[in-house]
Amino acid sequence: MILQITALTNAKDHERLALLKEVAGTKVYEQRRTESLRIMAETDAKRTKINELIDYIDSRLTELEEEKEELREFQDKDKERRCLEYALYQRELEEVGEALEEIDEERRGEVHGANMRREQFDTREKEIQRLEQQISQAKHSLQSLQISRKDAHSELNEFIRARTELECIVADLRATEQGARAT
Repeated sequence: MILQITALTNAKDHERLALLKEVAGTKVYEQRRTESLRIMAETDAKRTKINELIDYIDSRLTELEEEKEELREFQDKDKERRCLEYALYQRELEEVGEALEEIDEERRGEVHGANMRREQFDTREKEIQRLEQQISQAKHSLQSLQISRKDAHSELNEFIRARTELECIVADLRATEQGARAT
């Protein structure tokens, strides 16, 4: 004990100050304060990253909503196109039917006229095949767009789920931060 008193009296000012801080408990307070400040800085950094991610998700959601609207417009136009195609096919079918009737009547009358009408019929058949091929291509494009729409919808749902998780994390971090401030 006497050695400790002697050592204390011979100690330098900064050594005595350190001993007083240790006895008074301010050293522990300063360590905890430093740790709390570090944790708060980390929390702020995480909050900033989360806010950036939420901003990105919001912008992506906006893009997806715009794409969804474009897809809806496309579907409306596609429906209108199919109606027009049906009307066109119906009209062409009637025209071909009429042409066949004319060809049959004229075939009875003269062979040369029948050959000319058969050439017209063949031309129209090629046009029908070309139109059917275009319809097939359009149906394929429609299927691809429907798949893309389904994928975009799935991605939208995933972003909404991720956003909800991030909002829960932010709420937890805020609650943790308020709890840390309260203590």
